[in-house]
Amino acid sequence: MIELADIAADRQKLRGEWRRLGYHENRSIPQRLLEGARRHPEVESIYYAEKRPRHTTNRGLYEHSLRIAAGLQKLGVGRGDVVAVQLPTWYETTVLYLALMHLGAIVLPIVSIYGPAEVEFILRQSKARLYFSPAKWRKVDYLARHAGFRSLPDLRDIVIVGDGAPAGAQTWERLEAAGTSDFDPVASDPDAVSLLMYTSGTTSAPKGVQHTHHSLLREWGRPSYRNRGLYLTSLPAGHYTGYGHTHRPSIYGISAIFLDQWDAQFAAELVQRHKVKASGGTPIFLFSLIEMAQKHGFDISSLQSFGLGGQGMTPALVQLADSHGFPGARVYGSTEHPTVTGFEPELPFEKRAYTDGRLDEGTKCASWTTRVATCRSGARGRSSRGGRRCSSATSMPNSTVTALRPAAG
Repeated sequence: MIELADIAADRQKLRGEWRRLGYHENRSIPQRLLEGARRHPEVESIYYAEKRPRHTTNRGLYEHSLRIAAGLQKLGVGRGDVVAVQLPTWYETTVLYLALMHLGAIVLPIVSIYGPAEVEFILRQSKARLYFSPAKWRKVDYLARHAGFRSLPDLRDIVIVGDGAPAGAQTWERLEAAGTSDFDPVASDPDAVSLLMYTSGTTSAPKGVQHTHHSLLREWGRPSYRNRGLYLTSLPAGHYTGYGHTHRPSIYGISAIFLDQWDAQFAAELVQRHKVKASGGTPIFLFSLIEMAQKHGFDISSLQSFGLGGQGMTPALVQLADSHGFPGARVYGSTEHPTVTGFEPELPFEKRAYTDGRLDEGTKCASWTTRVATCRSGARGRSSRGGRRCSSATSMPNSTVTALRPAAG
């Protein structure tokens, strides 16, 4: 039986190795946000909410996030506090994420499709202090859920973003009004937890995966995340990849277009209008994008790459992307270890279509059969992975040992 103390010792050893190799640079996300605002102040992003655009720059995002951080501080949010965010990919969502980083708080994104039972479980177990949601979005009445959440022992308040808030409710507008522009970001330990994200609970109860400033910055700084030109972001901000994309313009100066919901016809129109260079998503995103472009005559030839992930990935899908002029490629990862293999559109078709790509730098993998014997190359078996970003843990003690066991090799 592996003890938690052994895991802590292993983690410290690995962190030392990751620093030696340059994977961890002893920088926090707030530090990188400030550097990015100074280096790329005029890099522009566009947020489409209900198809209405809102243009912003890195300078504007940074300044707005400082005001929101000041307002949050007046609500009692501080270092180490968990703040749950169940919002679409709106401009306000990104501002809120950045503001929480300035405070040293822990962001808990929740995908919009989760219902009251899942959200209550997450809020209760995480001991979230604040919960952000719309009043209503698409067909979901979030206000109807709030009464049940307010009885949770650790939840201090619920903040409503957008129209429809009842009288007396805490709102985004009140938070803005309470903020000031002279807020100084708190100093954050790069090894401190900055993100708590729950798995889907496919095989058991959902588990809260914890990521540090170091693990996230290493993930976001990978070569496959490099600037390939204007990027169309379609994944929700409550999803791990969507969450990461909200930080890319601010830290790395990558211009992006954000959609609050997937509409393939509108997406194809935006690719044509803005000459989008790169995008990605699950197979249905690719299928529907191409279908709508062909049906309505949109020119999506500006696309140069499309990353594909999720269930149902086949070589035919990669070939479909290739046939339209933008190389497709498979990738593999998980909430605990977001990128196990990398996206490299420059690889030959056979490598992109019939494998999940190259093992990401610093990542170690092992595979074994049901008898726990090491598999030979090409044989079938179960896999384990670990490496330079896996400082994640779960919030369930009985699962932590399995989640953090170092991979062999």
